[in-house]
Amino acid sequence: MIEDLSFLSQTLLFTQALIFCRIAAIVVAMPGLSDPSISTPIKVAFSLFLTLAISAHVVTTPMAIPSGMESLLSCLVREIMIGTFIGLCSRVLFLALELIGTIYAQQIGFSNAVLFNPFLGHEASPIGTLMIMSATLVVFTTDLHHYIFEGIAESYKILPLQTEGPWQVESFYLGFVKVLATSFQLAIKISAPILILGTVFYVALGVLNRLMPQMPIFFVAQPAQILVGLLVLFLSFKASMSLFLDKYKDMWLDLSMFSG
Repeated sequence: MIEDLSFLSQTLLFTQALIFCRIAAIVVAMPGLSDPSISTPIKVAFSLFLTLAISAHVVTTPMAIPSGMESLLSCLVREIMIGTFIGLCSRVLFLALELIGTIYAQQIGFSNAVLFNPFLGHEASPIGTLMIMSATLVVFTTDLHHYIFEGIAESYKILPLQTEGPWQVESFYLGFVKVLATSFQLAIKISAPILILGTVFYVALGVLNRLMPQMPIFFVAQPAQILVGLLVLFLSFKASMSLFLDKYKDMWLDLSMFSG
């Protein structure tokens, strides 16, 4: 009886360790929680809390402990890799906002104006920093983080814990490429208004310069360029955030792309 209880406790501990490896990898890779300003003990504590919260819902029976050390390490590495890919996909979607900010900055003459972006850990365009900070705020104020927890729990149904079998590495790469393509398409869609208006604005300046050569076109164009760009950003900001949040929620609710 004591031996059975000891074996059961070992299998439960091993199962919890596997769940913790995936969740900790997601926390380290995903935006927000991976910020260097958040201390490591807080990240570990959050990962442990989330592991205890969802373990009863994702695993009904404890996993058998592999016999060899190689198989044991393979299981742990597999869970870390799955969590890292899921977290990186979440991060890639946020990087689309930085690309949008860079496009806006180039169109309105803010290319040389940079601010420290805590999300990226280095200097970036102020508009990109604004959009990333706004998106992070909206994720928590609209309770979108509940979908993140739901997606993490759902990942164990799509990619269940296993101690043997193929890794399906190709499906991870394909899923990451899909998210990367979605991120780029999202950046183009959101920045389309400023790209179109910027092109029209430059064409109009060229025509105006030909009609009135004596006019100091660069002196007049710079304030107008900034005004038009900020006006477009103001008018499209709500729709841009809504479109981004929809894509971000869809990514967490559709993790089947990693199953091949």
